[in-house]
Amino acid sequence: MTMYTSAYPLTSPLPSSPAPRPAPEPWRFRPDVEGLRAVAILLVVGADAGVRGLHGGHVGVDVFFVISGYLLTAGLLQRLEDQRRISLRRYYAVRMIRLLPAVAVVLPVTLTAAWWWLPPTMLHSLGHDALAAALGFINYRPAGPSPVQHFWAVAVTEQVALAWPILVILASLIWLRGTASHRWTAVALGVLGIASFALCIGLGPSASPQSRAWEFAAGGLIAPAARRLVRLGVRPAVFLAFTGVVTIVLAAVFTGARTGAGWTTLWPVAGAALVVAAGCADPRRGIVRLLEKAPMRELGRLSYGWYLWHWPVLVIAPYALGRPLSPTGRLVPAALALLLASVSLVAVENRLRLVVREKLWFGPALTAVPVLAAVLALALPLPAVRAVPVAVAAPDFGLPGAARLRQLIAAGATASALPAVPRPRLGAAATDYPHDGDCLAPAGVRSISYGIGMGCERRGFAGGATTVVLFGDSHAQSWYDALDVVAQQRKWRIVVLVKSNCGAPAGQIAATPDTGCDTWRDEVFLRIAELNPAMVVMSSLHHGLAPAGVAGDPNRAWAAGWLATVQRIKAIGARPVLIEDSPFPRTNVLTCLAAHPQAIRSCNPTRAAAVNTGRQRAIRTMAGANGVQVIDTTPWFCTATVCPAVVGGTLVYRDTNHITSSYSQLLGGVLGKELPG
Repeated sequence: MTMYTSAYPLTSPLPSSPAPRPAPEPWRFRPDVEGLRAVAILLVVGADAGVRGLHGGHVGVDVFFVISGYLLTAGLLQRLEDQRRISLRRYYAVRMIRLLPAVAVVLPVTLTAAWWWLPPTMLHSLGHDALAAALGFINYRPAGPSPVQHFWAVAVTEQVALAWPILVILASLIWLRGTASHRWTAVALGVLGIASFALCIGLGPSASPQSRAWEFAAGGLIAPAARRLVRLGVRPAVFLAFTGVVTIVLAAVFTGARTGAGWTTLWPVAGAALVVAAGCADPRRGIVRLLEKAPMRELGRLSYGWYLWHWPVLVIAPYALGRPLSPTGRLVPAALALLLASVSLVAVENRLRLVVREKLWFGPALTAVPVLAAVLALALPLPAVRAVPVAVAAPDFGLPGAARLRQLIAAGATASALPAVPRPRLGAAATDYPHDGDCLAPAGVRSISYGIGMGCERRGFAGGATTVVLFGDSHAQSWYDALDVVAQQRKWRIVVLVKSNCGAPAGQIAATPDTGCDTWRDEVFLRIAELNPAMVVMSSLHHGLAPAGVAGDPNRAWAAGWLATVQRIKAIGARPVLIEDSPFPRTNVLTCLAAHPQAIRSCNPTRAAAVNTGRQRAIRTMAGANGVQVIDTTPWFCTATVCPAVVGGTLVYRDTNHITSSYSQLLGGVLGKELPG
């Protein structure tokens, strides 16, 4: 009998349990994080390009902060584990190689394009902004609308990164134990995060590293927990990542145009932290798989450069084209910025990194490039004024005439929603100060030497043969940007003599008596006599105030104070011109706009409440009897019934009573029509 044997067993073996999924390395390259960067930059660029529904897209910056906190901490912990030490020299060299090449390309190119296309009235402040951006402190500069204002986020990142290794070293007790302590690192980051968040809530919207460090700490806390998070199940990881991305997108849709840190920032920060934490488990499914797709990773790789390029291109494009851009048309310069980011990365940034690698001297050497460009921009004489298209859309830097301004005010009175990209942005409006170089002398200063020391006698057109003095309090200073527009056109030198709580009318007018006002005002008159200006332009807060110690009709007393001042100026030989005070909203308009972005009509003060017509009549009567020109500014702010808070996409007020520098600049055209040549 023939026996046959089989190569296979006659009985099936017991089913074996599936091999366990190997735990991912905690410090591996994270393609999902690259994809998350893509989500963040798409939100930021979409918001700035005016994409409908993405008013709050600037939460993408908060996502970047969380990612940076995670990567910084994870990299430092990895070095501690592998090498038992952190080389600060290597750390700072790597950070500079990462951040500075793009800055060295974008800032000089932006300054060149601005010099060619932007109105000359914007160039002086832009030079200062670019210098602050190059040196990494633009977040502390009260900058108005500028093609480089978005560099505040880069400055915050640089400042936080500067201190981060010190925090990790101290928390890990590296010098005493020679090892990385994840537990104490987490404790230190937790304490820092709580303190920073409390500071953020207490101070309100801020671009300081102290009030933004909690966002970095939220990402940093994930790194010490990475070895536990890698064991997270696939389904929980997929769910957490999906929840995180949805939270970020919903924050971009529903938080409005607010860009400052605060309670609303919790949502994008929490969402980003969930995505980063879930990705530690490397689930390769669901939303994580989408984030790891090649297009998302490529966008993430270009996100830093795209962020730096997109805003200058969006600001300058309307001037280069000579016409406003439609919402759809704004997508074209946004796409151009992405192309520029790709070209600069391949052609310049990567080449520099390959050549220099980890040399510490590279940072200061590369910083010198944009610094020199900014200094050169400040040193060169301003180009001749070119015509500015009136109809440029938001951000609208055009200079409308009286008829067009009335149309914009009428439209603003009936508008219901805050513009997608107002000028300035809502989060920056509170610091949209006059661009006179901080010439407002503090209330306690009693001498004009403060302004002279600040260079406030050399404003306006450099080297102008005609001198014009701007004299008064902070409300007079608010007219600086409008007056500077005229000065650049007519080649006037402006001398700024302004002091907080000290108006131009003779007599004490401050709510709190300050004997330094009379002394300061007398010095102003002496200096005006020395300067021999052609004109003295004056304005002062007058709503609700009266000369101290004056009995009787405060309006007549106020007019008498103005009369004493204009008589002294006439005796000097200069021509006095009074600019009527701007409307006084009484409440903080920015707070109202932030609370009611879809119902901004409720933030418009009524003309009856905001304009002191009795005082206006008294001043006009005095001026008419003495041959003094008074410029009626109320039609530049109000309809017959209301004074809109937003006109032509520009925020009018920065607090309860001061106008924004942006709106003042917008009024340069109408002011020029009123001022004598």
